[in-house]
Amino acid sequence: MLPACLRAGPATLRRMGAWYRGDCHVHSAVSTGADLTPEQVVAEARAAGLDFIAVTEHNTDSTYEHFQAVAGDLLVLRGQEHTTPDGHWLEIEGGLHIGAHPFAPYPTGTLRRPWDDFDLIEVWNGLWTSDRPWNADNEAALAAWTRRLDQGIRQPAVGCSDTHLTGQVGVPHTVVWAEERTAAALAAGLRAGHSWIAAGPGVELSRADRRPRHAVRGPGGDMIALTSLFNLA
Repeated sequence: MLPACLRAGPATLRRMGAWYRGDCHVHSAVSTGADLTPEQVVAEARAAGLDFIAVTEHNTDSTYEHFQAVAGDLLVLRGQEHTTPDGHWLEIEGGLHIGAHPFAPYPTGTLRRPWDDFDLIEVWNGLWTSDRPWNADNEAALAAWTRRLDQGIRQPAVGCSDTHLTGQVGVPHTVVWAEERTAAALAAGLRAGHSWIAAGPGVELSRADRRPRHAVRGPGGDMIALTSLFNLA
């Protein structure tokens, strides 16, 4: 569960952080099968309402500086997708290791390494279902992840677009609660499982006045920040 507040003195508003939307698995044209420039990826991320992306080219981080140069106010995390005979996994700034598309139907697409080797598992990769021959079996990934939950193994999950082509950025993406929009804070929120998966916009509601993440007075006079976020997808 997400923390409601931090203890503080009476009538003190505690800013716990915010919800941030991000896509942790995107590629540009240097990756096999992709044809987008960094400028195109950044533009599509902004259009999707994302706060951050992780650039995860296949076996290289060579485009990170290019992305940084054109990102503007979009946070770009350095990363790469390691492609191995035992499956693919994402290494992302902040020390995150994510098992990618564990049941993808192509050579090396099946994740054969133990899931416990990773901080998170990508249970939703790209479109949930499609007739594309490379589409990951997300139903199988979700079922395997759920079986582990039933066994008492709590491992956070993410949803990522695995963008290679136009129109894919942010479908799906992960919404994470973090103290601030930095690599370290986002990684901490994801690693703690303070997150959920979305494929579209959301609506944020608040109490007390019209500003989001405002507060109401709790027991003892403390002010407690309240935010409700609803997915529209």
